[in-house]
Amino acid sequence: ANVRPADGQTTVGVAFDLSRKQLETLQGYYGGYTATPVKIDSKKHDAKVDATVFVARRRGKNLSPSKTTVDFTAQGAEENGLPRDFIEQIRGLKAIDG
Repeated sequence: ANVRPADGQTTVGVAFDLSRKQLETLQGYYGGYTATPVKIDSKKHDAKVDATVFVARRRGKNLSPSKTTVDFTAQGAEENGLPRDFIEQIRGLKAIDG
């Protein structure tokens, strides 16, 4: 799964409050991604806030997430109360073994 700008579209997700050190650790761990600043609508703060998303550098129709990644992403979405239709979209992603 990846995010990209799309006029009139909404992406749902879970935001985590991380220290700079934690963010740097993620940046080192997820080498194939670019940390990208975005503004998000925060329910917690009832306002738009600055956030960072990790966007895959390589994109294409032949690139798919692992089944493990899809399963963990869907599990996290369920645990954090994201909409059922979004969770089903995650579960419907074409995945590779691994």
